[in-house]
Amino acid sequence: MLLYILIPFLLGLLFAYLTVTGFRRFAEWATAARLNAKISAVQYTTPVIRANIIEDASSSAKVTFEFDYQGQLCRKVKIYKGIIDSPRLNETVPVFYRPVSGSWIPRREVTYWWILFSIVALISFAVAGIFLVKGRQVLVGISDYHVDHPNVYGNLLYITAGFLMFTAGVLCIRFMLPMCLQPLFRPLITAVKYMAGRYQETDAHFAGMIRKEVTDEETDYFPLFVFPYQCPERSAQWYSAKDVGRKKYQVGEPCLLYQDTKTGTFALKPDFSDMSRFIFSILPLMLAAAFILSLLGLGLGLAWMGASGF
Repeated sequence: MLLYILIPFLLGLLFAYLTVTGFRRFAEWATAARLNAKISAVQYTTPVIRANIIEDASSSAKVTFEFDYQGQLCRKVKIYKGIIDSPRLNETVPVFYRPVSGSWIPRREVTYWWILFSIVALISFAVAGIFLVKGRQVLVGISDYHVDHPNVYGNLLYITAGFLMFTAGVLCIRFMLPMCLQPLFRPLITAVKYMAGRYQETDAHFAGMIRKEVTDEETDYFPLFVFPYQCPERSAQWYSAKDVGRKKYQVGEPCLLYQDTKTGTFALKPDFSDMSRFIFSILPLMLAAAFILSLLGLGLGLAWMGASGF
C-alpha cells in the first residue's frame, strides 16, 4: 500500500518542480517585447577529425542576431554547442527582448509545458491522497470493476488512463509529427521556389562535411559552405540541413548555392534525391499519423467510458 502512495506522491513532487521552474521562466519573459531577429552572421568552430569530416558534437557556432526595436538596431550574439541545431545565415528567429536591461532570448527557449506539468502534478497528488485515505477500498473497487457494473474508482482509473493516452498523443503531435513532415515538405517547397524563379545563383566553396550521430547505428552528413565574396568581419558560412553522401564534395571545390530573393535564405539545387526523399518519407508519416490517431482515439475512448459510468 505504501508504494501506491509514495510513487504518485514523488511523481507529483517532480512535476510540481518542473511546473514552478517552467512558470518562472515564462513569467520572466511574459512582458518582454516579441520581435523577429535575422541571422546576420555566423562563425563556426570546426575541429576536423579526419579528411574533410567535422564532428558536430565537438563544434560550436557563434551566431549574430539582429533585430529592430523602435527604430534602434540591436545586435546580439549567442554561442551554440554544435552546428546542426543552430540558426543558419539569413534565417528569421523569433526572440523576446527587454529594452531596459538589454536582455533577450530566442522564443523557442520559453515553453508552455509547465501547464501540462501542473495538470500531471495535480493528478499525481490526487491519486496519492486517494490511496492515503481510502487505499484498500480503492483497490477492491478497481478489482470489482466491470463495464456492466461500473464504480467510481474504476471510472476514475479509466479517465486518468484516457487523459494520459491523450496527452501522449499531443506530445507526439508536438515532437514526432514535425520530424516526419520536414523530410516531406522541405524538398517540395525548395523545388516549387526553384521552378518559380525565387532563387538566384550564389558562389560558394565547400568547407567540409559535418558529421552528426543520430543513433548508435545511424550517422548523417551535412555539407558546410563558405562565401568568398563576403567581408572577413561578416563571417559568412552556411550548412545545408539536407543529409548528403560524405564524398559528394571535395574541400575547396567551387559550388553553386541558391539564395531566396525575398528571404535571403540559401538552399541546394533540387535533384533526383529530393524526389526519392519525398516518396520514401510518406510511409513514416503515415505510420506516425496512425500511431498518433490511435493514442488520441484510445485516450478519448477510455475517458468517455469512465465519464459515462458516473
